Parts: sequence; C-alpha cells; structure tokens
Amino acid sequence: MNELDPTYLPKTINESLKRRFKDVVVLDGFDDPQRAAIDAVMFLDLQITIGTHSGDHTHITIQGNFVDIGQKPIGHASGDGETVVGYPAWSAKFKAAADQAVERFAQALDGSKELANKLSTSMAPIAQVSAPLQPSPLPNSTNAARDGKRVALVVGNAAYRNVPRLANTANDARLVAETLKRIGFELVGGGPLLDLDRTGFVTAVASFGDKLTGNSVGVFYYAGHGLQMQGANYLVPIDANPVKPSDADVQLVDANMVLHQMEDSGAKLKVVILDACRNNPFGGRGLRDAGGGLAQMRAPEGTLISYATQPGNIARDGEAGGDSPYTMALAEAMVTPGMDVLELFNQVGVLVDNATEGQQQPWVASSPIKGKFYFVVK
Repeated sequence: MNELDPTYLPKTINESLKRRFKDVVVLDGFDDPQRAAIDAVMFLDLQITIGTHSGDHTHITIQGNFVDIGQKPIGHASGDGETVVGYPAWSAKFKAAADQAVERFAQALDGSKELANKLSTSMAPIAQVSAPLQPSPLPNSTNAARDGKRVALVVGNAAYRNVPRLANTANDARLVAETLKRIGFELVGGGPLLDLDRTGFVTAVASFGDKLTGNSVGVFYYAGHGLQMQGANYLVPIDANPVKPSDADVQLVDANMVLHQMEDSGAKLKVVILDACRNNPFGGRGLRDAGGGLAQMRAPEGTLISYATQPGNIARDGEAGGDSPYTMALAEAMVTPGMDVLELFNQVGVLVDNATEGQQQPWVASSPIKGKFYFVVK
C-alpha cells in the first residue's frame, strides 16, 4: 500500500464505525432531504504532522465529535498514533501511526460507556460523517454587538519541547473551536491553532486584534501551560525554556497582551477563557518564584475573564485522550439556547463543580457589561 494514499484513513475510520453502528453514510452538509434519515452526526477532525528529518516523529490524531440532529453535543471519541520517520526522511511513512490512531479511536468509541449508551439508546440508525462539515450556524443574538462580527482565537498547546507534553489541550482546543464555529464565530486561522511557538503565538494575537472592531464580539480561548509570576499571568509557547525571571518577557506570552489587543480594538464585548491553571512546569529550572495556577487579572470595560479554576488553584486535565471537565462544560453551555453570557459561565462553574465533586470550581472576573449577549438565542 502507498504510505501516502489519501483515502487510507477515511476508509479505515469508516470500517471502524461500521463495526460499531448499523448504518454509516458520508454527507457533504446538513441539507433538509438528508436530515430525515439521520439521527446523529460525527464531525471528524483529522490532524497529521509528518516528521521532516530522520528520527522525527509522525503524529496522527483522530477526533470525532458527535451531535444530534439539533446540533446538540452528544459526546466524542478520539485516538492518536505515533511513528518515527526513518532514513530517508522524505519517505514520510505514517501507516503504523494511522493504524494505531484508528485502533485507539475505536477503543475510545466502545470504551466510553456514557457515549456508547447515549448513542445506542437514543439513536437508531446512527449516521456518521467521515469528512469535516460546515453546518448552518445555530441562531444567535446579541444586544452588545447585534450587527458586528463574532471573532475568536482558539489556541491549544500540547507538544512542548522542553517540558512534558500535555495530554488533552489540543483536544480541548478542537472542541471549543468547532463549537464556536457552529454558533457563527469567525476563527483566526480558520480553526484551532495548535502548538504555537512564541512567534506564532504573538502573530496570532496581533491578527486577532486586527480582526476585532468597535461593534464586534471577541472570544480568546487558551489551553496549555500557564503560570503566574510577580502578579502577572504568562501563557507558555511550545518552544519556551525560561531559566530566570527576565526570560518571561522574551520567551512567554503575557496574558495582558491579549487583553490590550482586545481593549484597543474597541470591541464591545471581550471574553477571555483561560484553561491554563496547571502546575508550574519550570519550577525546577530557576523559576521557583513562579506560582502554580493563575493570578486574578483586571477586567477592562466590557470584558469577562473565565478561569478553569480559582486563581492560584490547579485544574484537572481529565482522562488522557479526552477533554478537560472545564472544556466539556464550556462546550455544552455555549450551545444552550437563551443563556446570557454571565449566566452561561455561572452554569459552566456549576457543571464543573458537580463533575469534579467540588474539587474544581471555575472562577469569573468581569467588569460591567452593557446590554446582554447570547451565544445562542431561544
């Protein structure tokens, strides 16, 4: 088999789905004639990173997000695989990684009792999609920016070079990006931006600021390593390796830079979501004065800042290969019709508190927000 056969992965994913479900069909979109025979849809997000040098790793990640016909999230299954590119590097073989990713995807699908039960008891037949769809956005409304754009920047950093990789942050970013796209947001870069180095991170934030206008709604979401130092919060690019406090200025990304870009744009509503409340990854490398979790930030006018947990505390990542409790709650709340933005983030807090049995409680800081904003109206 040709190692670079573009049909290989879709075919094997379809075969895996057919072993689990009665009917599997491929759709190009949510048009009405097809809807009548469909109970559920799987949006496929397929990421392939091929090593370019001998000894480099080729990574494949399969992420299937399930929604019902009303586009309400049901659950997800994911799988990943990895192989080493041998000599010569340009041969770029990935079949071993693809086989491993599909196998883990199938195991996740059958191993998730919650997802399997939801699909089995309420869906018959099940229809899946093996290519990305562009469904019609859910209805939305906002008094804060009724005629303006909805713009989002979603960043998920996982493949850190100098500290341990994170298991779920890329999955979290994909889930949030797909959810925001479904409800009418324009995403910087067209989707989640994964594994950004500092140059890429700064460039993305600047592009985000340029897209915002005085009548727009801006949402920034970040999943990855983050730390607080001397009262400031820093987001960690994948190439960062600070050994002294002054390195933070040139190797990390100050979260206030994001706030400044949003504030200078004049956007009427600015939402910053930080799922970065993890242990300080550089604690043994000369940054012992850097604290775990994040510090509370000042919210400029018309701004809401949501932390995955209280300032200074540590958030859960969830099971490896899945999503964090915070992001799962966030995606669920965002598509709930008729929930004002302040009510929405309160609901996220309730969901996470329940899911973690009180061990994690998200935190919100906001300034006065004029008018009301609904991600989805009733």
